[in-house]
Amino acid sequence: MAENVNKIRLENLFHRDQNCIAIRFDFSASLVYAVKKIDGWKYSATHKCFYLVNEHDTFQKILDVLQPVTFVDYSGLKSPGGDERDKSQNSGNDRLCKKAFSIPCPKEYVDLMVRMRYGNSTVKIYSHYFELFINHFDNIPIDNLTEQHIKEFIRY
Repeated sequence: MAENVNKIRLENLFHRDQNCIAIRFDFSASLVYAVKKIDGWKYSATHKCFYLVNEHDTFQKILDVLQPVTFVDYSGLKSPGGDERDKSQNSGNDRLCKKAFSIPCPKEYVDLMVRMRYGNSTVKIYSHYFELFINHFDNIPIDNLTEQHIKEFIRY
């Protein structure tokens, strides 16, 4: 039997003269409950979605609440966490967190895993580690990464 894949999609939204992050998903009472735990949430009847005004910490607030509950697809955001993230705000202690979102996991990779019926947890974990990998080599185009790079990353 196919697993019901409840995922949340984050998208850019311009609403009421503000840059916002739209939170879209197929209706699920548990997901509605989870979204309502995020401080500052609003519902737009016009766009038929929940949303938050996009401030410097909005993206992380959303992930902190929703990632433990379900898979969060943020490929619809041009730049997670705002238009131009100030990388100097991150301390050395959150090095992995900073890198994890500077280049997001390609949507095609996530879509492939969903088509292959990978479970939510698997998609979430694989996407996370793939992001860590591609961001470790953020100065090298993805298509140019080799087996040697993989070995180097594993030793890292």
